[in-house]
Amino acid sequence: DMFYFPIIDTYWPDWMPFVGGEHFIFFSPIFNFADAAISCGIIALLIFYSGYLNSLSHTEKK
Repeated sequence: DMFYFPIIDTYWPDWMPFVGGEHFIFFSPIFNFADAAISCGIIALLIFYSGYLNSLSHTEKK
């Protein structure tokens, strides 16, 4: 259910100010597939339901 996708896993160059030599992970958040699926489903419902409501309002006005 949880995914971890580190695209770049490296260290900052030593010559970089403030962060030189520290560990760096690009795109390090843990991705929860279930929450993403629920969010996408709700967004899809809102988009398609708004289309349905618009079609109902156009047929009632005629």
